[in-house]
This record gives sequence, structure tokens and C-alpha cells, in this order.
Amino acid sequence: MPEWSPLELWRANWVALALWRVVHGEANWVVAELQGRLGWGGGRALSGRSEVPAFLPIHVPALWEADIRAHDLRLWRDGYRAYLRGLSPGERMALEAYLGRGRPSRLAYWHAPSRAFRLNMPEDVVAVSVGIARLCEVLPIDKAQGSP
Repeated sequence: MPEWSPLELWRANWVALALWRVVHGEANWVVAELQGRLGWGGGRALSGRSEVPAFLPIHVPALWEADIRAHDLRLWRDGYRAYLRGLSPGERMALEAYLGRGRPSRLAYWHAPSRAFRLNMPEDVVAVSVGIARLCEVLPIDKAQGSP
């Protein structure tokens, strides 16, 4: 298993769940306020359709056993799509198979006796999901919510 930190695996779990929810119609991309996203001129994409900046809000709950505090992530749609274009066909198929499942599954789970994560899904799915999680913007939560 590649060396992923507990934080990376925990974030990847929640990012994969958020993307699964989008695919299954339970969540949507949030259109960003245009002044909040630099570099967007409001022009038309090369495909001929207008594409406004949007993000997927992702809440990552605390996992105190792994010393991970609660925080929020923001996955920008344009960065996600660019990442998908860079995947190999095998990686893309693995992600699509995961997202197409009827029920979401955790990518990895915390194994308390060993104080480490154990993979619950194939390594290629986890690797792609960790890569997507690394694209996310990290937004801290208010101290009142994030502390015990």
C-alpha cells in the first residue's frame, strides 16, 4: 500500500462520498460568486457552452483517534475535470465503477487496535480519490465547532 497519511485517507473517504452523492443526484455543485474566483472572465468555453465556476462543499468530520480535527473542503469543478482528463483509462474506469455503485462504501476505515487505516476498496480507487482530495481547498471550521 502506498504511504498515505491518515488525513489523506480520511479526506479521500469524504470526497469520494460527496462525488458519489453528485452522481446519484443527492448533491449538486454550488455556483461560485464570480468575484470570489480569480481568473474567470465570463467567456465561453471552447466547447461553445458557458461554464461558470462551481465547487462541491465537503464536510470532513473529526476523527479524534487519528488526531484529525473537523474541517471543510472545497473541490472546484474545473480542477476536478482537469484531473479526470489526466487519468489513465484504467484509473478512470475504477473511479466510474466506484461512483456507479448502488450504495456508497468507505474507501478505508480506522482500525483502532493498529491505530491505522485499512483499505476497504481497491488501491486504484483509493489512489484516484486521494489525488482528488489533494485538489481541494481546505477551509477551517470555527473553533467552537472543531474542538471538543
